[in-house]
Amino acid sequence: DLVPLGMSGRASINAYGQVAFGTGQTEEPFQSEIRIGYGDEVGGVPLTRLVARGSGAGGAAFLGVGAPSIDNSGRVAYLGNGFLPSGLGAGIFRERIYLGPSLPTPLVETLQSDASSPIRGFQGEPLPDHAEVFFKASYTDGGLQRTGMFRNYTLDLDLSAIPDLQYAGEYAYDAGGSGAYAIQLDIGTYPNIESRLYLNTQQVDSVQPGIGEISGLSVASNVGGMVSYGRFDGAGFEVRVWAGTPLVYVDSDDDALRASGLLGVPTSINDYGEVARVAGDGAEAPRRVFLADGDVIHRVVCENGGIVPHLIGSRAINSAGQIAFVGADGQGQAVVARADPLQGLPVSCAGLDAGSACDDGDPETAATCIEGECHGNPIERPTSCLVELDDTPCDDGDPATIAFCQNAECVPAPLSVPEPDAPALLLAALAALVRLLRHR
Repeated sequence: DLVPLGMSGRASINAYGQVAFGTGQTEEPFQSEIRIGYGDEVGGVPLTRLVARGSGAGGAAFLGVGAPSIDNSGRVAYLGNGFLPSGLGAGIFRERIYLGPSLPTPLVETLQSDASSPIRGFQGEPLPDHAEVFFKASYTDGGLQRTGMFRNYTLDLDLSAIPDLQYAGEYAYDAGGSGAYAIQLDIGTYPNIESRLYLNTQQVDSVQPGIGEISGLSVASNVGGMVSYGRFDGAGFEVRVWAGTPLVYVDSDDDALRASGLLGVPTSINDYGEVARVAGDGAEAPRRVFLADGDVIHRVVCENGGIVPHLIGSRAINSAGQIAFVGADGQGQAVVARADPLQGLPVSCAGLDAGSACDDGDPETAATCIEGECHGNPIERPTSCLVELDDTPCDDGDPATIAFCQNAECVPAPLSVPEPDAPALLLAALAALVRLLRHR
């Protein structure tokens, strides 16, 4: 009866593959939970651990919980609302395990009845650092209500002081602890309002007034930090990475990908500049997970057939290449899934069923076990997909590609994308050099 919660259920992953997510029961009695899991199973049932619970019927510490984000120590920062120690209100909490119906100690709280409370209301997801949480909130100053970015109770950036600010939108914070953050701001006077992207206080990109938007921010550690984001210019979308200069990773004019008009262009970046996103591969709605590394786009193939991705969060990919997302399993059941990279697959097919994934030593093939041997090019792949199911391996006539049936057509993957110009590529490479030896 518990299902992943829409926007507040975006899964968050840490460096060790732990995934945190929110769940909720949408019928009375309303209840919500924060859980984490590694993907372990017992008897085919996924194992998860309870971190927080909210219930309108009582018997829990909160009335509701949501917006979880996990750090590398396994602690989950989340929003909890209900009867706090000082009264009815909301707070940011950080725990590893469920403490029962007793209320944990809030890191930050705001109370409905306390007019002197400096923070009036939380806006968005609390993002954890080693010792702090980073979040957007409204606050009062001299009787005036303002908006700012906070680290615990400390005001980091007064957004209300920015001239001609119309709206403070999405934000993201580096999970690696560099202190870098990104925020999207709409600035200007009507009708000349411009969507701008800032990394800390430096403007790094913008979209012309009234045409498009910048969305899906994600920040990772690098020299000065780097940010991935979606950029819609009114015609097509792009996935970009800023690491000293904007680099185009995905360009919808050249690639058979489609953004969602409802969710913008959500992205998630790791320390190596690999960007995960959910997109449509020519269809109306997003339904695949893709990974772009600046040279190619890799389609993430789910071993569990039938999982259709829907949501990806700003902390959805770690440096090991594991990707967490929210989707559906084809039977109407919402699921939280973790996709792991293909490295480490068995080189021998002994004891494996036909069709099992294996490693034939060629990184350009998606190898499977056929008659006890690992084949990178499955035997007799169909050249026509007119009568084949989606995801059936097929032969598009190009030996350098891996192809799958999609909508009765044989579609190659990975898909080529334009390479960044040489100076930009060199700059990004130098910026990531400190992490090169740790690359998987």
